[in-house]
Amino acid sequence: MITDYRELGLQSLDIVLCSGNSKMSNAIKTMQKLTGAKGEAAEISHIGGIFDAGKVNELEMQESTTCNNFEDGAVKGVQCNNFDKWLDYYDGRVWVRKLDFIRDADFDITDLRFWYDHCDDPYESGIMGSLELLLCVARLDKVIRKFWKGYNPLQTKDVHCSEHMANRMVADGIIFDAVSTNKLPPYLWWDWLDMYIKVPVGKPIRVK
Repeated sequence: MITDYRELGLQSLDIVLCSGNSKMSNAIKTMQKLTGAKGEAAEISHIGGIFDAGKVNELEMQESTTCNNFEDGAVKGVQCNNFDKWLDYYDGRVWVRKLDFIRDADFDITDLRFWYDHCDDPYESGIMGSLELLLCVARLDKVIRKFWKGYNPLQTKDVHCSEHMANRMVADGIIFDAVSTNKLPPYLWWDWLDMYIKVPVGKPIRVK
């Protein structure tokens, strides 16, 4: 069943789960399945979050992406776009997961500051960025640690989608700091990550 997102009362930091049809999305889904992801979780290829900038009747999608081709002057990297336009454009299925907590003035200030600090940050690119994304999606750090106990996962200065969302949740105090934010492939956001989030998390609701 597909629900009109306007009926859900979405707020800042609610999680957006995407299953895209692009070549990159299909590659991510294939890699996740090869490394043990199951069911609908394995179909998730992209993560973002709702951002409420205080505009009347308008929410935005905050994400780190390489696939924005629907806005004038589209760029790769961390960005916010009108959620209605983004949802119409997105080629694939979309779910949301609501976080149950009060967005007070302190939260709004912190979340807005995070946006100003990171808007336009580049998306993962180049050999090192691609390698970090591959290690994340394949969860190869678990394999590597069997042979190299002190291995620390590769972390570049640029962020892929789930890394950006996790960093945002850390900044807002919603996720435990012990989580390695560059080690969270998209499928883990379906339900596995719940144990590390400090507030109640709703089940995935499909909105496209």
